[in-house]
Amino acid sequence: MKEKTDSETSKEEKETAKIRTIAIITVAGFIILFFAAFFGSKYFFQDKPEYATVTYNGFEFTEIANTWYTQWQHNDKLVALAMRYNPYEAENVTVLGELSEGFLQRQIHITFDPYSDDESFKYLALAAAELSQSIVKAFGKEVIPACTQYHHETCENLSIVTCADTGKAVIELKAEEPTQIILQGNCITIQGKEFEIVRAADKLLYLWYKIIRI
Repeated sequence: MKEKTDSETSKEEKETAKIRTIAIITVAGFIILFFAAFFGSKYFFQDKPEYATVTYNGFEFTEIANTWYTQWQHNDKLVALAMRYNPYEAENVTVLGELSEGFLQRQIHITFDPYSDDESFKYLALAAAELSQSIVKAFGKEVIPACTQYHHETCENLSIVTCADTGKAVIELKAEEPTQIILQGNCITIQGKEFEIVRAADKLLYLWYKIIRI
């Protein structure tokens, strides 16, 4: 029997090594596919979390992480709304008075008392943020932050604006009771303690969106 030459032996060893490599890759591929299918199906086909939903005047709201979401159509633009309170929770906030044409301006000043205590200040900031987001995004207005009186740290670069400035459109935020909205000429006063001022701000926005109608 003819013995194999060194070159033939080397060639066979290379072929065997190649076959083993292909086999290993193939098996590894099947293992990867198996785990991808198994864990992928668990990930993609797991039960979706159920969120609280309410419908108000034809608008469906979904609550995710303490925020209520819906969509609002303005002309040809679809706007995503995010509010802390849904309309049912905000609808009983009292609204007094009426606005004049002096409020209908492109710039809206949102003002607050800079000497409010730290605990009240964070709720004033939350209310101002919700108002500012909607005023800019949905209504195309410009928001100008302001203070009702001078404070050397908080208001150094801000204007001093109050409801007495009849030439401006003003929203004044007050961290005090009762929870209510006061419409007076060119000025809107929104007031409430802690989260109540946010609830009152949401009521005003729902009125502007015509989701809540009075």
